[in-house]
Amino acid sequence: MSTEIIYTESTKMFYLKMTCAHCFSARYAQYGLNDVEMKKIVNKLVVIQSTLLYLGNQEAFWLVNKGYDLVRDDVRKVALHVDYIDFDNPENNIFKVVNQYIPRSIFFGHCS
Repeated sequence: MSTEIIYTESTKMFYLKMTCAHCFSARYAQYGLNDVEMKKIVNKLVVIQSTLLYLGNQEAFWLVNKGYDLVRDDVRKVALHVDYIDFDNPENNIFKVVNQYIPRSIFFGHCS
């Protein structure tokens, strides 16, 4: 017997955000990130401008490959360099495999 789970776009995004938050909270636990800082890390990757597809792809590429410096909410704390992929220890990453991804235009509701 097989069970089919139907995900809406909002549940898929929620699942993606929760997976990222879980992974990053474990990876950066020793830095004492608060909830707002954790949301900033996740949203930096999730909320990439897609108006110009090339620029959005370029930004995503650099974030995934090089990471970025998170400015801490507490100004007494040093900025934290966030890497989305731990290339040195691949077992620390969570891999999700999909067989198809269709980018959709937010303006017209069809494939870009």
